[in-house]
Amino acid sequence: MVSRATAQPRGSTPLALVDHLVMNVGHAEEPKNIIVWLRDNLGLSYFWKFFIDQEDEEGRIRQIVHRQEFNPVNQRETLVKRLGRRVGIQQQPELPTYVTAAAKAYEYVRKYYNEGDSVILLADSDVSPDAVIAATELLVKCLLGNKAPPERLEDLPHFEPGDAGRGRIPVKCVAFGVAGFNYQDQDVTILNETILAKFPASIEHVICWKCKDESFSSCSTVRQPTGHIKTKEVCFCPGDYPRWYDLQIHLTKRLIQYMPNYVPTWDEGEPTWVQRRLDQSEDVTWFGQPTNGSVQSRGERPVGVQSIELRKYDWENDSGRARTCLVWKSFYD
Repeated sequence: MVSRATAQPRGSTPLALVDHLVMNVGHAEEPKNIIVWLRDNLGLSYFWKFFIDQEDEEGRIRQIVHRQEFNPVNQRETLVKRLGRRVGIQQQPELPTYVTAAAKAYEYVRKYYNEGDSVILLADSDVSPDAVIAATELLVKCLLGNKAPPERLEDLPHFEPGDAGRGRIPVKCVAFGVAGFNYQDQDVTILNETILAKFPASIEHVICWKCKDESFSSCSTVRQPTGHIKTKEVCFCPGDYPRWYDLQIHLTKRLIQYMPNYVPTWDEGEPTWVQRRLDQSEDVTWFGQPTNGSVQSRGERPVGVQSIELRKYDWENDSGRARTCLVWKSFYD
């Protein structure tokens, strides 16, 4: 019997080496997630601790993470600058912090991005949401235009790199979260519409959430490259939620890879009840038993909505506390 090794023609590459090279090429070409997390808070969001940011068992890198924080102003540095102005030392105006953050994030993505990778931007704030949004907007401009932000403050208002075509780095998702008193009087659906208007239609997923002491709410929109909305989902979880990260992971678990043990599964079981309406003339279809105080099904449907579904989930968390979440999802034409 002729062995595999002796059957190779002279001068050929050993089959074991060929297999190894093919495996390595396959690994190199496999797409990965590139997560950029821009935040200004002091640690109120913990869901980043459960990101998978390492090689898997086969040595493949499926996801990498870049964390970019907005640090508080250095008071000593400010004092030095003030003294410099008093003695007449001319100083160049500094770029805003959000520009520096966007520049660092852009360099990171450009360094590691390969065609087919999914770029996901997380903007998390409980101090200065406008700055976090501005950094995300600027970063998207840089990625789509494949151009770093300007280094001089006077050039910033005129920075419009446009679309670099095949050289662009596409963004799959923008997620924006606020906590505390920020946007306290603004409904999360309005917040989602505001964020949608700030970013190009090529971004497929736009997710917003609001964390408050007595509730957690979110609004997620999926749209086509034309800007046409495919689905919109609103979640409302009443009650004291000391572990917001459970819900933050829930909202992003189909886009970001998390440690499996920390991914919530309450939405994968049967809901307590479901109601659906397929068209304007059709009555509500109930599945399960609605409880007192459930959301009314009457009312005008948003323009373009083909069908609406409302689900209620009840479950117990790891501490045995009862939790509830209402999920309202609309499907567009």
